[in-house]
Amino acid sequence: MNKRPALFSPVYDRTGRNPFQKNDSDKPTAKDPEQAIQWARNLILQASIMTNSYEEQNKLLELLDVFRDYTEKGRVTNQISDKLSAKLAFHSATLANASEKAAKTLKKATATVAGQNNQTVAVATTTTNTNAPQSYATIAAQPSKNATWTTVAPKKKPTPKKLITHYQIVATLEENQTINPLQARNKINEAFQKAGIAGPVIQLAALSKRNNLILTTTSGYSGEFLLQQSNIWMDLFNIKHAQPLESWTKVIVHNVPTTFEGADTLEILQTEIPTYNKGLQIVGNSYWLTKDWKNKQNSSIVIAFKTEAEAKKLGARIIILGESLRTEKYRT
Repeated sequence: MNKRPALFSPVYDRTGRNPFQKNDSDKPTAKDPEQAIQWARNLILQASIMTNSYEEQNKLLELLDVFRDYTEKGRVTNQISDKLSAKLAFHSATLANASEKAAKTLKKATATVAGQNNQTVAVATTTTNTNAPQSYATIAAQPSKNATWTTVAPKKKPTPKKLITHYQIVATLEENQTINPLQARNKINEAFQKAGIAGPVIQLAALSKRNNLILTTTSGYSGEFLLQQSNIWMDLFNIKHAQPLESWTKVIVHNVPTTFEGADTLEILQTEIPTYNKGLQIVGNSYWLTKDWKNKQNSSIVIAFKTEAEAKKLGARIIILGESLRTEKYRT
Protein backbone atom coordinates (compact mmCIF):
# COMPACT_ATOMS: atom_id res chain seq x y z
CA MET A 1 0.00 0.00 0.00
CA ASN A 2 1.46 3.33 -1.04
CA LYS A 3 1.51 6.13 1.62
CA ARG A 4 0.40 9.70 0.88
CA PRO A 5 3.32 12.10 0.60
CA ALA A 6 3.66 14.22 3.76
CA LEU A 7 3.11 17.97 3.25
CA PHE A 8 5.31 18.65 6.24
CA SER A 9 8.35 16.91 4.71
CA PRO A 10 11.57 18.93 4.93
CA VAL A 11 11.60 19.05 1.14
CA TYR A 12 8.38 19.00 -0.81
CA ASP A 13 8.69 19.27 -4.63
CA ARG A 14 6.02 19.95 -7.23
CA THR A 15 5.43 16.31 -7.93
CA GLY A 16 4.37 15.76 -4.37
CA ARG A 17 7.17 13.31 -3.83
CA ASN A 18 9.18 13.22 -0.65
CA PRO A 19 12.75 12.41 -1.64
CA PHE A 20 13.47 11.04 1.84
CA GLN A 21 10.63 8.59 1.65
CA LYS A 22 11.83 5.30 0.17
CA ASN A 23 9.71 2.65 -1.36
CA ASP A 24 10.35 0.38 1.57
CA SER A 25 8.84 3.10 3.84
CA ASP A 26 12.09 3.58 5.75
CA LYS A 27 12.42 6.94 7.52
CA PRO A 28 15.05 9.37 6.21
CA THR A 29 18.29 9.45 8.13
CA ALA A 30 20.24 12.71 8.57
CA LYS A 31 23.96 12.78 7.98
CA ASP A 32 24.68 14.52 11.29
CA PRO A 33 22.87 16.20 14.26
CA GLU A 34 23.03 19.64 12.65
CA GLN A 35 21.19 18.38 9.57
CA ALA A 36 18.55 16.67 11.72
CA ILE A 37 17.92 19.86 13.72
CA GLN A 38 17.75 21.89 10.50
CA TRP A 39 15.10 19.49 9.14
CA ALA A 40 13.12 19.80 12.37
CA ARG A 41 13.29 23.60 12.15
CA ASN A 42 12.00 23.53 8.57
CA LEU A 43 9.16 21.21 9.54
CA ILE A 44 8.09 23.54 12.37
CA LEU A 45 8.14 26.49 9.96
CA GLN A 46 5.93 24.58 7.49
CA ALA A 47 3.58 23.59 10.32
CA SER A 48 3.19 27.25 11.39
CA ILE A 49 2.25 28.17 7.80
CA MET A 50 -0.21 25.30 7.42
CA THR A 51 -2.16 25.85 10.67
CA ASN A 52 -5.34 27.91 10.66
CA SER A 53 -5.25 28.59 14.42
CA TYR A 54 -3.72 31.90 15.46
CA GLU A 55 -2.92 30.61 18.95
CA GLU A 56 -1.30 27.43 17.61
CA GLN A 57 0.72 29.43 15.10
CA ASN A 58 2.11 31.61 17.93
CA LYS A 59 3.15 28.54 19.87
CA LEU A 60 4.90 27.05 16.81
CA LEU A 61 6.72 30.33 16.16
CA GLU A 62 7.89 30.43 19.77
CA LEU A 63 9.17 26.87 19.35
CA LEU A 64 10.84 27.93 16.12
CA ASP A 65 12.64 30.70 18.07
CA VAL A 66 14.14 28.05 20.32
CA PHE A 67 15.55 26.13 17.33
CA ARG A 68 16.82 29.34 15.73
CA ASP A 69 18.58 30.40 18.95
CA TYR A 70 20.20 26.97 19.19
CA THR A 71 21.37 26.80 15.56
CA GLU A 72 22.44 30.44 15.28
CA LYS A 73 23.57 31.34 18.82
CA GLY A 74 24.12 27.98 20.39
CA ARG A 75 21.93 28.61 23.46
CA VAL A 76 18.62 27.24 24.67
CA THR A 77 18.07 27.37 28.44
CA ASN A 78 18.99 31.02 29.01
CA GLN A 79 16.89 32.21 26.11
CA ILE A 80 13.84 30.32 27.33
CA SER A 81 14.32 31.73 30.83
CA ASP A 82 14.61 35.27 29.46
CA LYS A 83 11.49 34.87 27.37
CA LEU A 84 9.54 33.42 30.29
CA SER A 85 10.74 36.21 32.60
CA ALA A 86 9.76 38.88 30.07
CA LYS A 87 6.36 37.30 29.56
CA LEU A 88 5.83 37.01 33.31
CA ALA A 89 6.74 40.68 33.83
CA PHE A 90 4.42 41.73 31.01
CA HIS A 91 1.51 39.73 32.38
CA SER A 92 2.16 41.01 35.92
CA ALA A 93 2.12 44.64 34.75
CA THR A 94 -1.03 44.01 32.73
CA LEU A 95 -2.70 42.42 35.75
CA ALA A 96 -1.69 45.34 38.02
CA ASN A 97 -3.09 47.91 35.58
CA ALA A 98 -6.28 45.94 35.23
CA SER A 99 -6.64 45.73 39.03
CA GLU A 100 -6.09 49.47 39.43
CA LYS A 101 -8.66 50.29 36.75
CA ALA A 102 -11.13 47.88 38.31
CA ALA A 103 -10.67 49.50 41.74
CA LYS A 104 -11.28 52.99 40.32
CA THR A 105 -14.34 51.81 38.44
CA LEU A 106 -15.71 50.15 41.58
CA LYS A 107 -15.10 53.31 43.62
CA LYS A 108 -16.92 55.49 41.09
CA ALA A 109 -19.78 53.02 40.90
CA THR A 110 -20.07 52.93 44.70
CA ALA A 111 -20.14 56.74 44.90
CA THR A 112 -22.75 56.92 42.16
CA VAL A 113 -24.96 54.34 43.86
CA ALA A 114 -24.61 56.11 47.21
CA GLY A 115 -25.58 59.43 45.62
CA GLN A 116 -28.56 57.86 43.94
CA ASN A 117 -29.62 56.28 47.23
CA ASN A 118 -29.39 59.64 49.01
CA GLN A 119 -31.44 61.30 46.29
CA THR A 120 -33.99 58.50 46.49
CA VAL A 121 -34.29 58.91 50.26
CA ALA A 122 -34.58 62.70 49.89
CA VAL A 123 -37.26 62.35 47.21
CA ALA A 124 -39.13 59.78 49.29
CA THR A 125 -38.99 62.04 52.34
CA THR A 126 -40.16 65.04 50.35
CA THR A 127 -42.97 63.00 48.83
CA THR A 128 -44.07 61.75 52.24
CA ASN A 129 -44.00 65.25 53.69
CA THR A 130 -45.87 66.62 50.70
CA ASN A 131 -48.63 64.04 50.95
CA ALA A 132 -49.09 64.64 54.68
CA PRO A 133 -51.17 67.66 55.72
CA GLN A 134 -48.93 70.56 56.81
CA SER A 135 -49.55 73.60 58.92
CA TYR A 136 -48.63 77.10 57.80
CA ALA A 137 -45.79 77.15 60.33
CA THR A 138 -44.36 73.90 58.90
CA ILE A 139 -44.56 75.22 55.35
CA ALA A 140 -42.86 78.46 56.34
CA ALA A 141 -40.06 76.55 58.06
CA GLN A 142 -39.26 74.50 54.97
CA PRO A 143 -36.35 75.71 52.82
CA SER A 144 -37.01 76.98 49.34
CA LYS A 145 -36.58 74.47 46.50
CA ASN A 146 -34.09 76.77 44.84
CA ALA A 147 -32.23 77.52 48.06
CA THR A 148 -28.54 76.71 48.23
CA TRP A 149 -26.57 76.05 51.37
CA THR A 150 -23.98 78.69 52.18
CA THR A 151 -21.34 78.15 54.83
CA VAL A 152 -20.90 81.35 56.81
CA ALA A 153 -17.66 81.65 58.74
CA PRO A 154 -17.74 83.64 61.97
CA LYS A 155 -16.75 87.22 61.30
CA LYS A 156 -13.59 88.41 62.92
CA LYS A 157 -14.04 91.42 65.10
CA PRO A 158 -12.31 94.36 63.41
CA THR A 159 -9.41 95.77 65.34
CA PRO A 160 -10.50 99.17 66.63
CA LYS A 161 -8.64 101.94 64.89
CA LYS A 162 -6.53 104.01 67.22
CA LEU A 163 -7.42 107.67 67.51
CA ILE A 164 -4.89 110.27 66.48
CA THR A 165 -4.65 111.36 70.11
CA HIS A 166 -3.05 107.96 70.87
CA TYR A 167 0.06 109.22 69.09
CA GLN A 168 0.05 112.79 70.46
CA ILE A 169 1.13 114.78 73.49
CA VAL A 170 1.04 118.49 74.26
CA ALA A 171 4.02 120.24 75.84
CA THR A 172 3.33 123.53 77.62
CA LEU A 173 6.12 125.98 76.80
CA GLU A 174 7.52 128.77 78.94
CA GLU A 175 6.42 132.28 78.06
CA ASN A 176 8.10 134.26 75.29
CA GLN A 177 9.67 131.19 73.68
CA THR A 178 9.83 130.91 69.90
CA ILE A 179 10.08 127.44 68.35
CA ASN A 180 10.30 126.34 64.74
CA PRO A 181 8.14 123.18 64.43
CA LEU A 182 10.32 121.54 61.73
CA GLN A 183 13.52 122.17 63.67
CA ALA A 184 11.85 120.87 66.82
CA ARG A 185 10.90 117.62 65.07
CA ASN A 186 14.42 117.09 63.73
CA LYS A 187 16.02 117.88 67.09
CA ILE A 188 13.88 115.37 68.94
CA ASN A 189 14.48 112.64 66.34
CA GLU A 190 18.24 113.22 66.53
CA ALA A 191 18.10 112.93 70.32
CA PHE A 192 16.27 109.60 70.09
CA GLN A 193 18.76 108.37 67.48
CA LYS A 194 21.68 109.19 69.76
CA ALA A 195 19.92 107.29 72.53
CA GLY A 196 19.90 104.17 70.32
CA ILE A 197 16.23 104.23 69.32
CA ALA A 198 15.91 103.29 65.64
CA GLY A 199 13.75 105.08 63.12
CA PRO A 200 12.16 108.51 63.34
CA VAL A 201 9.98 108.82 66.44
CA ILE A 202 8.34 112.17 65.75
CA GLN A 203 6.27 112.47 62.60
CA LEU A 204 4.89 115.96 63.15
CA ALA A 205 5.52 118.93 65.44
CA ALA A 206 3.10 121.86 65.55
CA LEU A 207 2.28 124.90 67.66
CA SER A 208 -1.21 125.50 68.99
CA LYS A 209 -2.90 128.89 69.23
CA ARG A 210 -1.79 129.10 72.86
CA ASN A 211 1.85 128.42 71.85
CA ASN A 212 1.82 124.83 73.10
CA LEU A 213 4.01 122.30 71.31
CA ILE A 214 1.96 119.40 69.96
CA LEU A 215 4.02 116.32 69.05
CA THR A 216 2.70 113.43 66.93
CA THR A 217 4.66 110.17 66.77
CA THR A 218 5.05 107.70 63.91
CA SER A 219 2.88 104.56 63.90
CA GLY A 220 5.50 102.51 65.75
CA TYR A 221 5.38 104.75 68.82
CA SER A 222 2.82 106.57 70.94
CA GLY A 223 2.26 109.60 73.11
CA GLU A 224 2.72 107.42 76.17
CA PHE A 225 6.16 106.42 74.86
CA LEU A 226 7.15 110.09 74.55
CA LEU A 227 6.15 110.78 78.14
CA GLN A 228 8.07 107.72 79.37
CA GLN A 229 11.19 108.89 77.50
CA SER A 230 10.76 112.59 78.35
CA ASN A 231 14.29 112.74 79.80
CA ILE A 232 15.64 112.33 76.25
CA TRP A 233 13.95 115.32 74.63
CA MET A 234 12.33 117.70 77.16
CA ASP A 235 15.62 119.41 78.03
CA LEU A 236 15.94 120.55 74.40
CA PHE A 237 13.30 123.22 75.06
CA ASN A 238 11.99 125.34 77.93
CA ILE A 239 8.97 123.19 78.77
CA LYS A 240 6.84 123.53 81.89
CA HIS A 241 5.22 120.12 81.61
CA ALA A 242 4.00 117.60 79.05
CA GLN A 243 0.84 115.52 79.05
CA PRO A 244 -1.31 113.44 76.68
CA LEU A 245 -3.32 115.41 74.16
CA GLU A 246 -6.94 115.04 75.10
CA SER A 247 -10.21 116.59 74.11
CA TRP A 248 -10.78 118.97 76.99
CA THR A 249 -13.98 120.70 78.00
CA LYS A 250 -13.54 124.46 77.87
CA VAL A 251 -15.42 126.97 79.98
CA ILE A 252 -15.67 130.77 79.60
CA VAL A 253 -15.44 132.86 82.76
CA HIS A 254 -16.92 136.36 82.38
CA ASN A 255 -16.12 139.69 84.07
CA VAL A 256 -12.61 138.74 85.25
CA PRO A 257 -10.53 141.74 86.48
CA THR A 258 -7.61 142.57 84.20
CA THR A 259 -5.40 144.49 86.61
CA PHE A 260 -4.32 141.79 89.05
CA GLU A 261 -0.70 140.65 89.26
CA GLY A 262 -0.04 137.77 86.84
CA ALA A 263 -2.85 138.71 84.46
CA ASP A 264 -0.52 138.29 81.47
CA THR A 265 0.12 134.57 82.03
CA LEU A 266 -2.88 133.59 84.17
CA GLU A 267 -0.60 131.03 85.85
CA ILE A 268 -2.06 132.00 89.20
CA LEU A 269 -5.28 130.23 88.23
CA GLN A 270 -3.51 126.81 88.45
CA THR A 271 -3.57 127.18 92.26
CA GLU A 272 -6.38 129.72 92.70
CA ILE A 273 -9.17 127.64 91.17
CA PRO A 274 -8.46 124.30 92.95
CA THR A 275 -8.02 126.06 96.29
CA TYR A 276 -11.33 127.92 96.29
CA ASN A 277 -13.52 125.63 94.15
CA LYS A 278 -13.65 122.30 95.99
CA GLY A 279 -10.42 120.99 94.48
CA LEU A 280 -11.48 121.29 90.83
CA GLN A 281 -8.32 121.07 88.73
CA ILE A 282 -7.94 122.88 85.43
CA VAL A 283 -5.64 121.66 82.64
CA GLY A 284 -3.60 123.40 79.98
CA ASN A 285 -2.92 127.10 79.79
CA SER A 286 -5.78 129.49 80.48
CA TYR A 287 -6.01 132.51 78.17
CA TRP A 288 -7.95 135.71 77.57
CA LEU A 289 -10.84 135.37 75.16
CA THR A 290 -10.04 138.60 73.25
CA LYS A 291 -6.78 140.27 72.31
CA ASP A 292 -7.82 143.71 73.59
CA TRP A 293 -8.40 142.55 77.16
CA LYS A 294 -5.75 145.00 78.42
CA ASN A 295 -7.88 147.90 77.31
CA LYS A 296 -10.72 146.86 79.60
CA GLN A 297 -11.30 146.81 83.34
CA ASN A 298 -12.88 143.38 83.08
CA SER A 299 -12.81 140.75 80.35
CA SER A 300 -13.45 137.04 79.75
CA ILE A 301 -11.01 134.15 80.05
CA VAL A 302 -11.06 130.50 78.85
CA ILE A 303 -10.22 127.67 81.21
CA ALA A 304 -10.29 123.90 80.52
CA PHE A 305 -11.22 120.77 82.44
CA LYS A 306 -10.08 117.27 81.63
CA THR A 307 -13.62 115.89 81.32
CA GLU A 308 -17.08 117.28 80.81
CA ALA A 309 -18.15 115.73 84.11
CA GLU A 310 -15.58 117.82 85.99
CA ALA A 311 -16.71 120.95 84.17
CA LYS A 312 -20.32 120.30 85.20
CA LYS A 313 -19.25 120.15 88.85
CA LEU A 314 -18.33 123.78 88.53
CA GLY A 315 -21.92 124.82 88.00
CA ALA A 316 -22.87 128.27 86.70
CA ARG A 317 -20.35 130.23 88.79
CA ILE A 318 -16.71 130.05 89.88
CA ILE A 319 -14.69 131.77 92.62
CA ILE A 320 -11.65 133.66 91.26
CA LEU A 321 -9.70 136.33 93.16
CA GLY A 322 -12.39 136.46 95.83
CA GLU A 323 -15.21 137.11 93.36
CA SER A 324 -18.07 134.86 92.21
CA LEU A 325 -18.02 135.02 88.43
CA ARG A 326 -20.50 133.72 85.85
CA THR A 327 -19.47 130.82 83.60
CA GLU A 328 -20.73 129.24 80.39
CA LYS A 329 -19.65 126.40 78.12
CA TYR A 330 -17.19 127.37 75.41
CA ARG A 331 -18.59 126.73 71.95
CA THR A 332 -16.27 126.63 68.95
